[in-house]
Amino acid sequence: MTRRQVDPITASLAAKQQHKRELAALLTGRARQPRDRLGRFASFDPEPGGFDGGARRPLVIEQPDPVRAHNQLLLELLRTRQADAGPRF
Repeated sequence: MTRRQVDPITASLAAKQQHKRELAALLTGRARQPRDRLGRFASFDPEPGGFDGGARRPLVIEQPDPVRAHNQLLLELLRTRQADAGPRF
C-alpha cells in the first residue's frame, strides 16, 4: 500500500479555503429561496406569479396638516417675540 503524499502547504491552503467557506455560510445566514417542484425559483408570496416580495405595496406617508404647521410656526414666533420686531434695515 502506498500512501498518497500531500504537500503540507497545499493541504493547509485547501483547509483554509474550506474554513472560510464554512465561516461565510455561518455568518451570512442567507435563507434559501424556495423553488417549485421543477426546481425553478418560486415566489415568496402565497399567491403565485410575483417576485417582488411585497415591494410594490403602497407606502402610506402621513402628510402634515398645513394649517396646524402654520399655527405652530406662529405660536413659536410670538413666543420668542420674533413676530413683533418689525422690519430691520
